[in-house]
Amino acid sequence: MTESFELLNRQMAPLVRMQFNRDGDRWAHQIYLSMGASEQPLMRSLEGTADQAWPPSPPLQDVDRHQLPAGDAILCVGMAGSSHWSASFSVEAGVKAGENGLIKSDIACLAKKSTADRALGSSYRLSSDVRPTLVSKIHAEFDTGSERIVVIKAIDGDGFSTVLTIEDGVFCAAPEQLVDDAKVATRWGFEIGIR
Repeated sequence: MTESFELLNRQMAPLVRMQFNRDGDRWAHQIYLSMGASEQPLMRSLEGTADQAWPPSPPLQDVDRHQLPAGDAILCVGMAGSSHWSASFSVEAGVKAGENGLIKSDIACLAKKSTADRALGSSYRLSSDVRPTLVSKIHAEFDTGSERIVVIKAIDGDGFSTVLTIEDGVFCAAPEQLVDDAKVATRWGFEIGIR
């Protein structure tokens, strides 16, 4: 039996959909652009292995779906080495009339050992038919070949420190600054929407 969780942004047409599926000891997720009867994969999280203390994406081992006042949310936790990760992916409504909603992520790692020489982040393999453009270190756009452009913006400030990179078909949202304190988590995140 295959377990999976889905997170849909129903406020947009087309839709952004995240699907979480079990991959070994953790949950991988894939992001899709849904346009009516058709669906296009955009990117899939790059997962590490059980023996990696610093995997390319957070090792999300427990996943739960929740209904929040603003919309659906997927809440996740996991650990690798001596560090603990948490992540939430939630649907955020558009604020202004006619404004599309988005899916927002909030990711954190509480490292019990020094992060000084470690790589933290959320890495995704881009689908071959998606053409990325890194507009700046906090803004990326993805041409899907349709009339819609997928936009990802880094969340920065208020405890977040995020930078975006695209290299060799891999998109990464990562903390720009690492917290080297066993009592304080390093946080990063991004918003994904359509224009």
